[in-house]
Amino acid sequence: LYYLMLDNANRLAPQGVRLAPSTVNTLGGRYAGDRDGELLWDVEGAIQLGTVDRQSLVAGMFTAGLGYHDKGWAWNPTVWAYYDYASGDNAP
Repeated sequence: LYYLMLDNANRLAPQGVRLAPSTVNTLGGRYAGDRDGELLWDVEGAIQLGTVDRQSLVAGMFTAGLGYHDKGWAWNPTVWAYYDYASGDNAP
């Protein structure tokens, strides 16, 4: 599990994009592991809440991966398949 906080009072607006004042809180978790060193998995999800330039922010992300590590082949190849989801805004 993890918690991240960004508190930005910087008034600079690079390329006209106002990013401050902002306070963004991220709460998430990640679980990764393997079975016998061959079947691999990786799952992570997070939610963000806060304000950016005095506008409310609610966003989320999720990613899941399943992999296979073949120890019997030369060079020990590993193959992964991932699914990624992230919310966003049509008018950032």
